Amino acid sequence: SYLEDYEPEEVAYVLTIRDGIEETIEQKGISSGLKEKLEILDSKFKDKTEVVVKNLGVLLQMNQAAGKSTSHWWWYLDKVAKKEKVSL
Repeated sequence: SYLEDYEPEEVAYVLTIRDGIEETIEQKGISSGLKEKLEILDSKFKDKTEVVVKNLGVLLQMNQAAGKSTSHWWWYLDKVAKKEKVSL
């Protein structure tokens, strides 16, 4: 199923693409229609938190240590899975 059949590098690529989407939104904004679609996709991604953390646990921790903003919640899925406070 979605994400479960992907290699860790492929999942990391998805997270990097999500960074680019967020940077574009911050610079140019987003229409309400696209925002709604992105929220649906983000929700589906969050549903796969365990798979992402299992495949990318070390990478997530490295990006957190490198100072990725918590507004980029996809790099903090390990904390989301543990219900730790992360601004989403």
